[in-house]
Amino acid sequence: MSAEREARRKLASLEQRDSTGCAATSLAGRDGNYDSDPPEAMAHLRRAAALAPEVLENWSRLAGRLAAAPHPDRAEVEATLAEGLRHVPHPLQRATLYEQLIALRLGWNDAAGARRLTAALLPALARDGRPGLRLIAWELEPTKAWTHVATIRAYTAAGDWHGRWWALKDLGKWHLDHGNPAGAIPPLDSAVWLAESKGQPWCQLIARMQRGRAEARLGRTRASERDLRAALAVGARAPDAYYLAETWHNLAHLYEGAGRWPEAAAAADSFVALTRPMRYEPLRMMSLHDAGMIRWKAGWHAAAAANFAEMVRVVDDEQNVANYYWAGEYFERTGDLARALAYYQAGASRAYGDQDRPLAGLVRVFEALGKDDSATRAAAAHDSLIAQWTPLEHPLLPRLLSQAGRSAEAVGLAATWAERQLRNGNVEGAALATLEVADLSLAAGKPAEALAAAARADSLAHTLHLVSEIERAAELRGDAEIALGDRAAGLAALTEAAALAQRHPTVDGVLAAQLALGDGLAAAGRAASALAAYDRAVRTVEAVTERLPDDLDRVGYRDRHLRPFDGALRVLLATPPSPARTEALALWSQRRKAAALALATAGPAIRPQPLAVLQQRLDTNEALIDYVLVARTLAPAALVVTRAGARLVPLGASADSISAIAARLTRPLRKVYGGQLDLGRARFDLAAAALLYQAVLAPLRPALRGATRLVIAPDGALCGVPFAALVSALPAAADSAPYLHARYVLDDFEVAYVPSAQWLRSGTGGEDLRDARLLVLVRDVPGGAAEATAVRAAWPDAQSTILADTAATERAVRRLAPAAGIVHFATHAEANDADPLASHLRLAPDAADDGYFHLNEIAGARLRARLIVLSACATLTGRLAPGEGLLGLARAFLVGGAQGVLATEWPVGGATALLMGTFYGRLAGGARPAAALRDAELALRRDPRTVHPFYWGGVVLLEGTAAP
Repeated sequence: MSAEREARRKLASLEQRDSTGCAATSLAGRDGNYDSDPPEAMAHLRRAAALAPEVLENWSRLAGRLAAAPHPDRAEVEATLAEGLRHVPHPLQRATLYEQLIALRLGWNDAAGARRLTAALLPALARDGRPGLRLIAWELEPTKAWTHVATIRAYTAAGDWHGRWWALKDLGKWHLDHGNPAGAIPPLDSAVWLAESKGQPWCQLIARMQRGRAEARLGRTRASERDLRAALAVGARAPDAYYLAETWHNLAHLYEGAGRWPEAAAAADSFVALTRPMRYEPLRMMSLHDAGMIRWKAGWHAAAAANFAEMVRVVDDEQNVANYYWAGEYFERTGDLARALAYYQAGASRAYGDQDRPLAGLVRVFEALGKDDSATRAAAAHDSLIAQWTPLEHPLLPRLLSQAGRSAEAVGLAATWAERQLRNGNVEGAALATLEVADLSLAAGKPAEALAAAARADSLAHTLHLVSEIERAAELRGDAEIALGDRAAGLAALTEAAALAQRHPTVDGVLAAQLALGDGLAAAGRAASALAAYDRAVRTVEAVTERLPDDLDRVGYRDRHLRPFDGALRVLLATPPSPARTEALALWSQRRKAAALALATAGPAIRPQPLAVLQQRLDTNEALIDYVLVARTLAPAALVVTRAGARLVPLGASADSISAIAARLTRPLRKVYGGQLDLGRARFDLAAAALLYQAVLAPLRPALRGATRLVIAPDGALCGVPFAALVSALPAAADSAPYLHARYVLDDFEVAYVPSAQWLRSGTGGEDLRDARLLVLVRDVPGGAAEATAVRAAWPDAQSTILADTAATERAVRRLAPAAGIVHFATHAEANDADPLASHLRLAPDAADDGYFHLNEIAGARLRARLIVLSACATLTGRLAPGEGLLGLARAFLVGGAQGVLATEWPVGGATALLMGTFYGRLAGGARPAAALRDAELALRRDPRTVHPFYWGGVVLLEGTAAP
């Protein structure tokens, strides 16, 4: 080592004379200080290598810098290491440079080149015989199975049990990291046995944790859980926070895959608790990410937000650029694309390393923003960074090219990547890449090529027992066979995938397999079998939904898993008419609609009801209209149920047309200017109201004969439509008072709404409320005093309590509302479509509360009033959750148990006092809420001063649970 010592002395003497400071930078390892200026760092390293070529670190760091560049020149990196090998004098240090070269080749997915170099080097090291070089020979290439085997033999021969255990553990980990969990089991079995035979808790902890991970990958849920639980138990005797954290980490994902969400969340919280003190340890940030993701997938968005908020604080605190991706991913998921873009761009702008994931994020965000050219450029940049990819990563350009119609290029690129993965020995990566080839080929309309690719992927997946990939390959084979016209073979493959999913059950696996089978059976015209497959998929969704604790969490989960419900409804809508088909459609519609709301209000008590029960709940003058608007259905329908029978009626327009007309009608009435609605701009489009009537009500009129009261269960875009204000007959073209002379649904029918048909109860339209106590809260709203006066005048003083201004607090609501039959809010309100939990009523602040009565606080207050009246702006509206309806303030009161809610479709004005005065007057006279509301709306509709539908058309009655 004298040559190196001499070189270091020379560098030390040069340091004072070298104005660039390169010697100090190299020897002290301070080139990392130049991350903000990579060219300067590179110049220092090159000069250091030139000044002292005998020093190992100069070449090692220079090669490392070159390899970590955004677009590394492999030839230059290898030439740099070759130059170092010529100058570094000691064999042990040259072996270290060879190790670096082997590792770099593996990073470049050049497994063959790494193997050739290792095979050439090992004999030379073995012949040398010195202890240090023998150790290099044993550990030279720790990412290759055969070197681990050699190490195991060496330690066994030496009688070193601990070295043998370590090598067995490393061999198992190597198999896991290279997508071969089945190959990991034998060495890990031996590692567990050896650790237990020696009574070593720490070794038992690590070996059982890794074996549990391998078993989970193989779909052996019970065995994996046993091992992971055993690891935690033995880990208590040899506490190691890192490996205990990793064990909880694996257990959380095991429960996640099984759909055991509460257990998954609890395990993730233990993972978080162990890593929270580990500042700058990557597990700290990842534990919070995984805890948030588990809750997000379960639909617990509110709880997930707390985990993600802490994760973002950790990312900002540690300033580790590699973690910026995860913050960007969170903001992308929540729809905050501006912040997502900022974090992704910060991560992608790194001088070197770890740019692939942020670039993938940029691709997604640019796509969401409609910036296709930027997305393509980001994808190209991502795909050029192969050296940075994890073993299972894949190119992004093929999917973008496929979406742009460049199918041949897309399939070609994906196929090239699949071949490369296989050539480099990455079998799992090759299986995943080949599945993508099959998927892209199907999308390109080439089922024969898709079938061949799916068969190759299936063969690759079977070699490693990759259960999820085998399932997916069978699904793609089935889809391809059906597309080729061989329905029998296609359905056999889809049935095989479904059976495999049942043998190795995970929520996602069972759901995907049964959904694919249902789609295949539906395409084959086997309606009954398709419905059975969809039913199995839906039961999986329903089981998970019932285990979730919060309403919005249930909504979120169901929102992402509506496809089997919609598939069943599409099959039924395409089936020839029959009583059995009508009965089945009624039940499936009820299963699809407002199931999360039903669980929130009454648990399993509100269940889909057969038609006979629904008919018995209706009076002879009532009709239930259950709308069915399913995506990809050209002819949506309505199920009309009366006391006399039930009929399915196709509607007069497509779902897309209905949505467009509804938006045209309601959007002007919801747009505010300077915080107020401008009636000069808020034109009520009579033509649009007539078009919508022709589409959704006119086709039903024959089935509604004799009905004067409509109970509507809306769907999709119809959830925000004011049915009473739809126009059944337009006025004359030259009419000077068109609003007055138009004919509205209100003129012929009393209208009420239910979330879904199973909410229908006897005595629709509400109950006699003359004996109810009334609580009125008025605060800081235009016309509020006049409204309170009108309500007071209509209702008996002995049964009324009016709280105004500072007395109208959240605390007062919680204290007084339980004794009131009617609770009336005349306040400001805000409906937040982006974040429903931010929606609120504005009450007075006090020492205990801020006055913002938020959606979750409303639901949690459990105000089981007979009627809630929301005389505030847009209290019905909110984000539309398919299958659940509008996530607005009215729904929150239903969640809390209210029997009925009077809510508003758009902002309210001063005329609301007139409407409420008439409404309460009719209630006091014994009218039910639905009839009282119609009378009040008709009074305004017939008054020339308030004839504009803005004044009367936007107040609706939403019926909730029956009295306990």
